[in-house]
Amino acid sequence: MSSRDIIESYALEIVSRARSIQKRCENLSAGYYASEAPKDLAKTIEYICYNLSKAVITIFNTTPFEGGDDNLDSPYLLNLTDRLIQILGQDVRYIEAAKIENLPWSIIPSFQNLARSLFPNFQIMIRPEWEYNYSVDLSDLRTTYQNYLTEFSDYLPNDFDKEISSLLKNPFFLITFPSLEKKNILLHPLLGHELGHLFADKYLNKDRKDKFANDINDIIEVITEKQLKDAPLPEGDLFRAPFKTHNMELALNFWVRGLEELLSDIVGAILFGPAAIFACLELAIQQGIDIMPSENNSFYPPWRMRIREVLKIIDNYGEGYFPLRNSNFSPTQRDKINKRYENIKQFTGTKKDIDLLTENPIRKIAYEHVATHIETGVNFLLNDCKLKDHLIKATVLYKNLPHLIERLVNDIPPNAIENSIEERENASLVEIINSSWFYKISWADVVFNQDGNFVEETYSKRNRVNNLTLKAIEYAELAKEYDEESK
Repeated sequence: MSSRDIIESYALEIVSRARSIQKRCENLSAGYYASEAPKDLAKTIEYICYNLSKAVITIFNTTPFEGGDDNLDSPYLLNLTDRLIQILGQDVRYIEAAKIENLPWSIIPSFQNLARSLFPNFQIMIRPEWEYNYSVDLSDLRTTYQNYLTEFSDYLPNDFDKEISSLLKNPFFLITFPSLEKKNILLHPLLGHELGHLFADKYLNKDRKDKFANDINDIIEVITEKQLKDAPLPEGDLFRAPFKTHNMELALNFWVRGLEELLSDIVGAILFGPAAIFACLELAIQQGIDIMPSENNSFYPPWRMRIREVLKIIDNYGEGYFPLRNSNFSPTQRDKINKRYENIKQFTGTKKDIDLLTENPIRKIAYEHVATHIETGVNFLLNDCKLKDHLIKATVLYKNLPHLIERLVNDIPPNAIENSIEERENASLVEIINSSWFYKISWADVVFNQDGNFVEETYSKRNRVNNLTLKAIEYAELAKEYDEESK
């Protein structure tokens, strides 16, 4: 068999892979989803694979084969096509994960509306993943695909880019949540944090990064010289410059990752109020309060610091969230919620995290600069990004919360404020989630009895609250759509 025959067989396999993915996406695009985003992505990948399968034939037929039958070097473009098709095949898992049965689907329309109000020109798709983490991919899939395909411009239809833009009309971003927490609605205010990354990314522009590097240049020089003082290295920049470059990159990682996580947490607090801080605390307890940022944990800032900054937003901009004094709440509810708030205030008042951060000189200088940017960053979020319009005040949130909590007490979804048949008002996503958090915190139940045994009823109650809350979000969204269509 000649080298041409072998490569022809390889080209056939590429076409087969492309058409297999095309068929999978064709079937997926006919499915049911909680939003249009998975369908749009499926149709886009289907269209790309269809055209790549045709391009492979043209590429093979126009490829010169030189070097005789012993030359089995695969042509560059065939290799590139195969790799791109493999990447697209991997991306199909995003669509499969976004099926209704894999999502807390009732929250998706409400969350999509929230995302659309913040980013009217973006398309955002939510999917679960096995890794236990909430995350956002800041790479716009539409741009990524277009960049991949630039090499194939001579082999694709003239209107290819136009067709891609009609399938994915806007920049396309993926937000993920841990599949294990599918029904744990009380943890999902952390999705607001992931939206926050899109704002934090705008804040951390090239000019700010360059200014930070310039501001710390001299002190990084001093730190590097101190580290190398006793190192057996020859004099001169040839040997010492790489150490300084490494330290500068390390400082930049500490600074960027610290700021983007803290600013994203602040966005979550702006969007979801007290529920954001309670959700942050629940995740922090699972992961550790004072774990220091490092390469091993993707440079995440310590949770104590993160919750401290969220608490500042609640205290400084919430206009009276805590301590809870509203007489419409029961005494038990007020006492339990105020106690939770005091506990959070107490442990964030301890500066153990800051002391630990200063143990490393590069980490120390980076976080000193993080601290100087927080106030500027908050102003950027509230004013430049217009998040002030989404900031919910205590007087507004607490007006309806006792009524919604009472519905939960009576096993009724907290989807509306109904004082009478004639007087009815839909509850918002933020009101529903906060009412469920306040209700959970105010439980008089215990998790373990005096004998140390697990109380099954408490576990069942937690599930019941999650189900009622998810159902409430669904009902509220349906009622909102009905009201809009009836106008």
